[in-house]
Amino acid sequence: MKALKQIYLVLLSSLLLAACEQNKVGLYEGPDEAFFMETSGSMIVDEANPTVLIEIGTSTVQSTERNYTVEVDTEQSSAAEDADFELVSNTITIPANETIGSFEVRGLYDGVSPDGRTAVFKITASGEGIADYKNHYTLDLFKFCSYERTAFVGNYTVYENSSVFGPYNYPVTTMPGTDEYSIYVDGLWTLAGTPIKVVFNSRASTCNIPEQPVFVHETYGQAYIKSIEDGTINSCKGSIEGLQYMVYVDAGYFDITSSTWEKVIAIPGSLSNTGIDFNALTPVPFDGE
Repeated sequence: MKALKQIYLVLLSSLLLAACEQNKVGLYEGPDEAFFMETSGSMIVDEANPTVLIEIGTSTVQSTERNYTVEVDTEQSSAAEDADFELVSNTITIPANETIGSFEVRGLYDGVSPDGRTAVFKITASGEGIADYKNHYTLDLFKFCSYERTAFVGNYTVYENSSVFGPYNYPVTTMPGTDEYSIYVDGLWTLAGTPIKVVFNSRASTCNIPEQPVFVHETYGQAYIKSIEDGTINSCKGSIEGLQYMVYVDAGYFDITSSTWEKVIAIPGSLSNTGIDFNALTPVPFDGE
């Protein structure tokens, strides 16, 4: 019995040793190369001119420090150095016995575009190896402006994508509302002379149209307007995107449309409807009716 137990232990040890040999991880014996730890990132640039750290790593540990530099790939970048951003330092030192270093980029609020711009960086070195993978880093920079109602007061072109009338555009004028988080728009849905209230949510950077009466249809009675999906506001540009709203009566809707508002400098002429005879409109029944 004792002999059988010894044989069993020998066999078990052999199996365990074989499993260890099969799963043994070989040591890296390739060249020492530098690469970006990540290949992309983004930065929201506000008035504080924030900074971001971007890391590079190396494939081996060395007993001496290694030095690298970072350059802007101007051919691939839409952002300009010293206008949209600046390199706080373009030198990266990886200390002895370590494998990671970093450099710092500062976003410049006064220069960066509200539409967003891209800076692309590449690693360079003298006497040091650069990997042929993960050797570029793309940083997207977006300007952030705090909410100000004045940014949304003025003249606009509204681009509609109507479920009934198709795509079209027209001018509107906006004016301050009854509080700092609202405006009135004259001419929306070509309803000239009927100011429509728009309310802002500064924390969510959205806006909506609360339900309100707009005209009386001679057959279907009181017509209303209200948003069914909030719009996204950009305080830097004073723009509104994706504000979806409905014009309707109890019997159904006259239109469901998604709108984009772009601020313009030119002062539009007197606002008027585009020849729509509202009383000639027939509502589309709500689903299920």
